[in-house]
Amino acid sequence: MALAQHPEPTIGDVNDRRSPVLGSLICVIAACLFALLGVISRTTYDLGLTPYAFVTWRSGVAAMGMAVVVLWRLRRGGRLVGWRSLAPQDRVALGVAALAGASLDVTMFLAFARVPVAIVLLCFYLFPAIVAAGSALLGWERMDRTRAAALVFALGGMVAVVIGGEGTSALGGLDPIGVLLAIGSAVSQAVFVLVSRRGFREVPTEQAMTVVLAVSAGIATLLAIGGGALATVWLPLSAPNLLGVFNDKRRRSKPTEPAARATATSTSPGRASPATGRTTSTSHGPRITARPGPRRRA
Repeated sequence: MALAQHPEPTIGDVNDRRSPVLGSLICVIAACLFALLGVISRTTYDLGLTPYAFVTWRSGVAAMGMAVVVLWRLRRGGRLVGWRSLAPQDRVALGVAALAGASLDVTMFLAFARVPVAIVLLCFYLFPAIVAAGSALLGWERMDRTRAAALVFALGGMVAVVIGGEGTSALGGLDPIGVLLAIGSAVSQAVFVLVSRRGFREVPTEQAMTVVLAVSAGIATLLAIGGGALATVWLPLSAPNLLGVFNDKRRRSKPTEPAARATATSTSPGRASPATGRTTSTSHGPRITARPGPRRRA
């Protein structure tokens, strides 16, 4: 019995048979997971990982996961779209989307290393306004008064949140390069969305995302090599904490700075008092005072 072949959803196409509730739930889960990236990346930076290495691992592991999804879809009767079967404009669109995805990852995680996570995310979420403006400029959507007012309120709300949350004095201490990198990630995301809406419609979503993630991982690795930080890419293989495997013994063997300072104080050798010449112990144990012996009479 032959299996019915159903059209596979693509990034630029929406399958009407999909449940809007399920799609909304996926968006909410993705947004929650995306919000964790800043905290996780800052934690790995403190453990010695660089932004390029983080992007390499994030995009590389995600690309392998998407490759598994592609294989699963092929086993269920899906179709593998080859590069040569695409029209020239679709090839260009997929290439631009892949470069935009790589730019998004690199700029965002470089920004996480320079400015607070909240500032990066606020700058990043300028991309819906950029998408709306780009769609209007390209003639895809009309910029009426309602949409223009929504854009103004969105931008004003972002500025209000930044100033109200951080304060004007804190804004003066922000790294301008970090802020520009965060805005660059918003521009990259907007380019990705705009290109994906009209380009490479014949490529299923999971296959397109596999290409985008693989390109992102490759570019991040090249940047790590160019910056002389290739060794940090392999750091998670020798540091279990970076892979989420917390080694209790290793953590216990490395006390924190206050604990190490306290230990050094408690085990320091005795000091001689300049006034009495007596030596006292600074340990937390019983205090021992060396008293001088009886004096000899002349």
